[in-house]
Amino acid sequence: MGVLVGKKAPLFEADAVVNGTEFVEKFSLEQYIGKKYVVFFFYPLDFTFVCPTEIVAFQDRLSDFEERNCAVVGCSVDSKFSHWAWLYTPLNKGGIQGVKFPLVSDLSKTISENYDVLAGHYEFDVEDDSAYFEGQPV
Repeated sequence: MGVLVGKKAPLFEADAVVNGTEFVEKFSLEQYIGKKYVVFFFYPLDFTFVCPTEIVAFQDRLSDFEERNCAVVGCSVDSKFSHWAWLYTPLNKGGIQGVKFPLVSDLSKTISENYDVLAGHYEFDVEDDSAYFEGQPV
């Protein structure tokens, strides 16, 4: 982690859900360059127990970010369809209904790899029954 500190954010184009309801193909952070600051955050998966709290907290303070000319964009390795379903699930059922900022789909994990936020992977050697971990835990 930290390999991007002080560097330009890697650009990408990906599917996203914006305004809580709209599918967008080729969503990109480029639309903000020179216009807005961006809080671009990653979260593990849709429909998890902790993530809705933080995501809804961003939504609750979205106007504070907007007053400071700052966009909020979330990203996970879920599909746009999973994002859409989560956005349509009520808060009391573990959903994030009412969230309006973009949620980017990184189903291929390319964005996560480029931002160095993946936890890594395990390798298993059949010859000597050993396993080792490559990557950085998050």
